[in-house]
Amino acid sequence: MFFKKVADFGIPGFPVIAGCPNVELRDGTGRSRTLSFSSLLCADQLSFAKEPPLCSVFSQAVLSGKQAELSGEEPYKGIILPLVKVLDYVRDLWSGTANGGRLYPKMLVTICVVHSPMVLVESPQKTNDPVLIPWLRVARQEAKSNKRSPWESSHQHYAIDVVHVDFFDSFAKDKLLPFAAEFFQRASRVAEILRKGGVVDDVTAWKWGQTITPIPRKTS
Repeated sequence: MFFKKVADFGIPGFPVIAGCPNVELRDGTGRSRTLSFSSLLCADQLSFAKEPPLCSVFSQAVLSGKQAELSGEEPYKGIILPLVKVLDYVRDLWSGTANGGRLYPKMLVTICVVHSPMVLVESPQKTNDPVLIPWLRVARQEAKSNKRSPWESSHQHYAIDVVHVDFFDSFAKDKLLPFAAEFFQRASRVAEILRKGGVVDDVTAWKWGQTITPIPRKTS
């Protein structure tokens, strides 16, 4: 049983990209801004990022007569914690930056396939009227165990796509693979920006499709 977030502000840095450093943007006023690979490509505006309901709380419901007993501990230990750990492991494994000017980005999408009914409570006012749903995204904010500097955020955002087993083929074919293809196309268009950083008109209003050029290299 899943509970939809009342306020959906998206998930910062979704999807996670390993093996690629953050990207610096500058503008003519001297301002600069550092973006993740995903933020540079404005991945949060693609349909895959926006389509599924976003949840922060879910529980396992065990029927007992006419009532259901909810437990959040088992889903956390059996789903959230293992996926969070493996995501951190792979991200750290590919944490190196450019090697000789080459980048090897890896898109990391955590997926849980469920072989049981998935029930969504869409709002506090609809607790007595849940709906069946084949796909949603769970957003988590966990404390970092390997904070590298005092300025780094003490929390890390995670996203786990929960998919019903009967919907998985459609999810992969119609949702995930087209998203990966569009992501790759966008990344190919700004490959030089990923290595050098970019210059835009306004770093505070960057949107995909606006003009961006590589930061000029300093000459001696």
